[in-house]
Order: sequence, then structure tokens, then C-alpha cells
Amino acid sequence: MCSMWFPLILIASAFYACANVVGSLLVKHYENHPMVLLWTQSIFSICALGVFAMVIDVSTSWAVLFVVTGWLGYMGDYYFYRAAACTDISIVNLAWAILAIFIAIASFIIFGESWTAHQWMGVLFIIGGVVLLSVAHRHLTFWVLFLLTIIALFYTPFYVAQKAAFLSGENITSVLFWMLLGRESLCLFFPLIVPSVRCRIFSLSERVNASYFFLVALIVLLFFSALYVGALAYDAGLASLVAVVSNVQMFMVMFFAWMLWRLIPQYASRELFTRQSVQIKLTSFAIVFVGLALLAVVPS
Repeated sequence: MCSMWFPLILIASAFYACANVVGSLLVKHYENHPMVLLWTQSIFSICALGVFAMVIDVSTSWAVLFVVTGWLGYMGDYYFYRAAACTDISIVNLAWAILAIFIAIASFIIFGESWTAHQWMGVLFIIGGVVLLSVAHRHLTFWVLFLLTIIALFYTPFYVAQKAAFLSGENITSVLFWMLLGRESLCLFFPLIVPSVRCRIFSLSERVNASYFFLVALIVLLFFSALYVGALAYDAGLASLVAVVSNVQMFMVMFFAWMLWRLIPQYASRELFTRQSVQIKLTSFAIVFVGLALLAVVPS
């Protein structure tokens, strides 16, 4: 019988995938500046966090650490949108394969989660899949590959700190509240001190309609849901293993983007579905998936 963390991370990955596809849609059709997108999201997020603070206990001695990791998470989000503006959203999700490697290494060192020879081989398969995609797919440049690595680096402390807090008995809602407060406060206030971004924010209502704000609210709902369900998975399972399985998100993104393209192609996210593009993606994702399977071998 499968441990409870497995279905939880699958559900969280589906939420993340939907949020990423909607985010790509916003970048393509509404607003492509990362700070403006994140600022708009923070309006909804800060209101939600204010309500949560009134109805749940969010006290913790780890608040400062959680806020700092939330700031790093903001930087990961910023570079995510920069990458989404450069290439297909399914390719951007290769960042999670790189993230899985970073989290697995951190878990090995910090939490004593052991690896086998099969799992080391898995790392090589994942890197091989990423390299294949970067070389064979003309829409993925070395600049985008660099962005994907930066995204993974900024997100790693966010998830490692979560696991450390859970192992110390911290409450999930308190952990997520302070992490999100750090992230969203930076999303809200930092863009306002950058003159060029501040001008774009103040003129936003002249460039978008109500559907933009609906989609932003939808992203916030999907993101909060994914973060909570994902935290439950990290609490229940090995961080390295949970991070590895979360890479099914890449396949989910491709599926949801394809559905959007088939149903309403004029509003589809940034995604290429030519025969050659799909073949390259499926081949590289298959190689990555073999690596994930090898990484998922639990030591006896």
C-alpha cells in the first residue's frame, strides 16, 4: 500500500501545473513583467493571510527564518516568470527536476536521508534529459537553462526549511503563514520602490480588463492549495523522495497546456505543439522520468 505522501504530492503537482499554465497565459496575453504580476497576486494573498491570522494560531519561534525563505521564494517566482516569457511553460518546469536534485542533496546532508547507487544513476539521467532538451530543442537557450537553475536554487531553502520545521514539530499552518507573509510582503512593497515598475503598476488598469484579475485570483487559489497539500506531503514523507515524485508536474503542465490549446487556442499558454517539438519533449521527459524512478528507489 502506498504511503499517504504519494497521492498528496500528485494532487499538489496538479495544482502547481494548473497555476503555471494560467501564469503562462497571463504572460502571453496580459502582462509580462514579473514584478507587476507578482504585485497583483500579492494584493489577493495579503488579504487572505490577514483573514488566516485572525482565525488560526500562527505563533512560532521560527518566524524570522520562514520570512527569509519566503523572500528567497519570491526571487524564485520572479525568475520563473522571466523564464516563462522566454520559452514554453513545459520546458520551464524542468526547473523542478533540478530542484529535486538540490533538495535530495540537502536532505542527504542535513536530514541523513541515504541514497543508493540507483539514485545516483537517477541524477545522471535527469541531468542527461535536461541537456538533451537544451541541445535538441531550439527554443531552449543556455540563458533559459541558467534561469531554470537559478529558480531551483532560490526554491531549495523554501522546501528544506519546511522539512526541518516539520521534523521539529512545528505546525504546518504556522510554517506556511510566515513563509507566505515574507514572500507576499516583498511582492507587494519591493516593486513600488522601483520607478519603472511603479509606473507599470499604476497604469495597469488601463492595459488589462477584469478577466486579468480573475485569473490572478485563480493563480493565488491554486498556489495556496498546492503549497498546503505539498507541505502535507513533505511532512509525511522523505523530502528527497517527495521532491523527486513532484516532477510529474512537467507532464501535467504539458497535458493542461494541450487541453487549453485544443479548447481555446487563441488564449492558450505559451506552448509549441508541432510534431517535432512534442517528440523532443516526450523523449527528454522520458529520460528524466527514468532518472526519477531510479531516484525513487528506497534503500532497504
